[in-house]
Amino acid sequence: GVAGELHGNAGVQVGYSRDTVIENNHLSNLYYTGISIGWGWSREVDTYARNNSISGNRIDGFKLQGSYPAASLGDGGGIYA
Repeated sequence: GVAGELHGNAGVQVGYSRDTVIENNHLSNLYYTGISIGWGWSREVDTYARNNSISGNRIDGFKLQGSYPAASLGDGGGIYA
């Protein structure tokens, strides 16, 4: 999948959003993050990202070390908000 080919990608990536629901997904074998939400390249301190919900998801095997050495990023996690 995308998160395997592009090592810095999350399994599910949502930038600045409002009232987004992410539920009942099974994500696995990820080099970086399972679900990332509420992040982007804005210089604004206050964004409209709010009232989002993440529930009932299963995230197995994130932050895996691939054969490509630069694939390991210092941040990230199962859910990165």
